[in-house]
Amino acid sequence: MPQSTSSGSYKLIGSDSIYFPQGGITVTVDGNEYYQSGASGGRYSFNGTLLTITQNVTKDSTFNDSGETYNMVESASTSIEMEKQ
Repeated sequence: MPQSTSSGSYKLIGSDSIYFPQGGITVTVDGNEYYQSGASGGRYSFNGTLLTITQNVTKDSTFNDSGETYNMVESASTSIEMEKQ
């Protein structure tokens, strides 16, 4: 992901969990496109200036092909590392 200065709201839960009420970090499920998930949570940890957040994400979509309707569910466990500059 490119460097960013954007911000969003979050709530810390306990000593290792984080909740994003307006949507999680932009993630990729299929390796081809980025999207912002809905309200979600994850685990976080600090190591010096490095923040790591791990989330489980699911993308559920429906599409039509040749007159047939398909439902596709993709899921992934993602981690993002951010370093304070």
